[in-house]
Amino acid sequence: MHSRSLIRALTALFASLAAGQTVTQPVTTRVFHLSQAESLQDLNGMVTVVRTIAEVSVTTAPDVERGTIPLRGTAGQVTLAEWLLSQLDQPVPSNHQPAAYDYQEAKRDPAVRVFRLANIETPVELNRITTAVRTIADVSRIVPYAAQRAIVVRGTPGQSALSEWLLNQLDQPASPVHGSATYHFEEAGDDPAVLVFRLANVETSQDLQEITNAIRVIADVRKILPYVVQGAVIMRGSADQIAMAEWLVGELDQPAGGNSALSQDAAGHEFQVPDSDQIVHVFHFTDSTTAQQFVDIAAQARRTQKLEQVYICYSQRALSVRGTLDQIALTEQLIQEMMKP
Repeated sequence: MHSRSLIRALTALFASLAAGQTVTQPVTTRVFHLSQAESLQDLNGMVTVVRTIAEVSVTTAPDVERGTIPLRGTAGQVTLAEWLLSQLDQPVPSNHQPAAYDYQEAKRDPAVRVFRLANIETPVELNRITTAVRTIADVSRIVPYAAQRAIVVRGTPGQSALSEWLLNQLDQPASPVHGSATYHFEEAGDDPAVLVFRLANVETSQDLQEITNAIRVIADVRKILPYVVQGAVIMRGSADQIAMAEWLVGELDQPAGGNSALSQDAAGHEFQVPDSDQIVHVFHFTDSTTAQQFVDIAAQARRTQKLEQVYICYSQRALSVRGTLDQIALTEQLIQEMMKP
């Protein structure tokens, strides 16, 4: 009985090995000598890049005096790491064209790109633009390298193309032309459209964050973030979400001050949600409206009209509401009552 169990176990083991066994690739160790790394921070930055992008391991700590990094991995990984180091271990180039590497051995994410930025001045700005690309392009393997003002990306060809478009949009001089730019992401399923709004009347990061949050809440957008360096909002979603977001920006990106009268006129302040009985309405308030009044009105609208998508933009003196025609009409009556002297 015992021998039968052993035979069955061995048979199952050999069957599983035959079905799923992969050939283990030999690993190699190489020590790379660098000429441009002036500090331990530079060396550690390069280590972070090659670990993340080429998936190699570092056998011992980098030697800052000798400028060496010992790396261990398969032949393909070490070759990719060598290419990455050759790109990063050089003077900051004047050419800002991306460098490309096709990682043919990769089972996924074969496209590797090194982007060098022209208008990013600080590590904080570099981290912000990296976060924007990571969020919108869905790239998990992306690393900034401050010494070169570079961003290294590894992903699908589509993700690399979208990353390049985003960086071209965001790596601009401090005073870009206001407006929007749209990109259609071929690989995306439910969220194929990418939009960059540059706002004309935003004066503070709080103003920018409020408009970003209003779009997120009202248009049900998951991938959206403010980009303070450019005074921009970046989002990715469906064509309907993009259309609603553009309309909201038009309503909310208004000059500060000058509102002497409460405005709830439906003309120009309503957006019909496609394939839905809902509309979006933006109520504009006087400059004298207090923060507490906004809070009270929004709370009452949520409670009495069962509204879930309500957002206050204090700086813009605006209340964005999404609901049925009846809910919006009753909310308008509620506002008129609550704003009576």
